Amino acid sequence: MNNTAIRECRLEDVDGAVAIYREFVSYHAAIDPVFIKVPESPLLFSEYLTMNIKNESAHVLVAVTASAVTGFCIGKMMIKTPVYPDPVYGEIDSIAVLQSHQRHGIGGALFTEMASWFERKRVSRIELNVAVGNEKSSCFWRKAGFRPYMEVLYRDVPHGRHVLQ
Repeated sequence: MNNTAIRECRLEDVDGAVAIYREFVSYHAAIDPVFIKVPESPLLFSEYLTMNIKNESAHVLVAVTASAVTGFCIGKMMIKTPVYPDPVYGEIDSIAVLQSHQRHGIGGALFTEMASWFERKRVSRIELNVAVGNEKSSCFWRKAGFRPYMEVLYRDVPHGRHVLQ
């Protein structure tokens, strides 16, 4: 991780993060077609990232190597239904590192900084989702101490393409 800095994402970092997002999307689409995104997804992601940079309940980090964004991590404060004794938790929405910069400690450094932010927010639990078939990500998170507690199941519905109105 030589010469890589982890810092809060700035608006001028968004384009660099979008480039990483494109690589992230391609990687996941190859795992399962359910991850194929709409053509305008980079623009939508840019807007989503900008919204989270400005959101007090979110924290967006970037890894910067030689003045280029090489990774990002989005974390959020979340609230479960009030039936839980401690409904507030942290969620790692996404973390991505350019493939050419993977396995150099950048993902670990992004996670460590995000975990510190959650700690400062006094959350006692951090949750995240890992795509089935993404062994690289699953291994990364298990090495960081994460373990499964719920399985998400789905079933496609024939002719079930609902349009919101």
